Amino acid sequence: MKSALMSFNNNSNIGLYAFVNDNIILVGQEVPEQYDKDLKEIFQVPLHRVTIAGTSLIGVFAAGTKEKLLVPSIIFKEELKTLKKILDDAGMKIEVIETKQTCLGNNIAIGKDKILVNNEFTEAQARKLGESLGLEAIRTRTDDIKTIGSLIVVNKDKGKGLVGNDITDDEFEEIASEMGYELTPSSINMGSPYLKSGILCNKNGYVIGRFSGGPEISNAEEGLGYLD
Repeated sequence: MKSALMSFNNNSNIGLYAFVNDNIILVGQEVPEQYDKDLKEIFQVPLHRVTIAGTSLIGVFAAGTKEKLLVPSIIFKEELKTLKKILDDAGMKIEVIETKQTCLGNNIAIGKDKILVNNEFTEAQARKLGESLGLEAIRTRTDDIKTIGSLIVVNKDKGKGLVGNDITDDEFEEIASEMGYELTPSSINMGSPYLKSGILCNKNGYVIGRFSGGPEISNAEEGLGYLD
């Protein structure tokens, strides 16, 4: 397992600018190429620089598994063509989702057998999202945060993950049960509960926001299963 503390242009919210799984790394065009070597060494998969809707916010807009990537319908035609070619080469599929909740990465958390989605999706939209990934969709939110995907990071290979610690005990138990993974409450970047904005991971390693504290780094390493 390899890991690193990292920030992009002194921005520790690295998860906003990339999508990583066991097949591929997608990073925003604005992410400097100086990070490519380390990212490829840590995750051990090919890296590609792309945009979605003319932005580098790949982690905000994209969600998916190692088989399929979901992107919002605001993606530009040429961006979609480029991504389709990249994903075809990686053995993945891509699907465009029509929704006003365009930040799919922040609004979807993908568990073992279910996905948790922002309850602002309609029942029909949630069902469609689930069908797209072959999983049951559950509309959910915490008392304070609707964007459930922004709170959760998982290492599917280890069956473990992290969830933002700014939730109640009851919410934690419900989320852990629905996700089907062993979850650890934590924060990132010196106290933020939005874990997805500060961690990128796959089965081979992880990158964590440079401004994260020692306990947050320890939580990530243990909670994502890299110490097993």
